[in-house]
Amino acid sequence: MKRILLLVVSSLLCAPLHCAGNSQGPARKTAAKPRFEDYSVKQSSTGKPSRIVWPSDLDSGDPQNRKFIDSLEEAVTHGPNFAGHYSIARWGLGTGVSSIAVVDLSTGRVFREMPFVFLDVPWDSEGKIPYRGYSFRADSRLLIASGCFYKDDSQDGSDCGWKYYEWEQDRLVLLRALRGPIPPNYHWQKQPQE
Repeated sequence: MKRILLLVVSSLLCAPLHCAGNSQGPARKTAAKPRFEDYSVKQSSTGKPSRIVWPSDLDSGDPQNRKFIDSLEEAVTHGPNFAGHYSIARWGLGTGVSSIAVVDLSTGRVFREMPFVFLDVPWDSEGKIPYRGYSFRADSRLLIASGCFYKDDSQDGSDCGWKYYEWEQDRLVLLRALRGPIPPNYHWQKQPQE
């Protein structure tokens, strides 16, 4: 009886504090938002590659690929803008809608597979929703994307917010996602307008 009473008192005292002996485990603090300086790199390239190594399945004669090609060629002329020796190219697909690709300035290799097909930064007439599109730096492996994300046509347009990615082993790895509001004047479209 004494032991049962001790366990009851212990659990009552421990529960609000999330004691280590509690089955819920220790309390977790909310992780801070990733910061550029936490993913710093030294710049290892200052120029453009001798040639861009285009994906083998890229049809350069297809007008749909022209914006991609032109944007990538333009981006590399300015040197690295991401993760030391990479350049991020962005191109528009309509009002507020854009996509990105990454090129390694050391090798010329192009990385077109991103965790989302395109990002929509909806116009907010009242300025209450601070979506800014893409944020990145030449001295950091961190990419911050904010707006409404699309991975395929089956989405309903409600995946809005901020996503923090680390460039790791030639791909963007999601570190943290924060849901954000859908702007009141936002109308999702299955296909971006060109």
